[in-house]
Amino acid sequence: MKLGEVPFIIAIDSVIINTAVCYRIACPVPEIGITLSPGIPVLVAATCGIIFMLDIAPSIAFSSGVLGPLIGADLLHIRKIIKTARVGVVSTVGTETFDGIVILGIVATLLV
Repeated sequence: MKLGEVPFIIAIDSVIINTAVCYRIACPVPEIGITLSPGIPVLVAATCGIIFMLDIAPSIAFSSGVLGPLIGADLLHIRKIIKTARVGVVSTVGTETFDGIVILGIVATLLV
């Protein structure tokens, strides 16, 4: 295994962990979209970065914190949203997901 492959595999593992957590805690709400507490994915992403590889913790935290909620909360719940939607437009990347990504950017910057 090459030196560059290790951080990539760690980042993928972190994304998978955060995706699983976001999938479990995300809740599709009819006529609103997906609700997700922005703090939990941020804490999971930062913890993965610190535990797995402290040298590149900001990069791991940022990639895991952005992709985890987008995949776990939005993409994996898309069928539930389509079934429960009573309106023509549903927001998948709502304010809570956006808030979490902004908070994550600040936390990842502080890990430097």
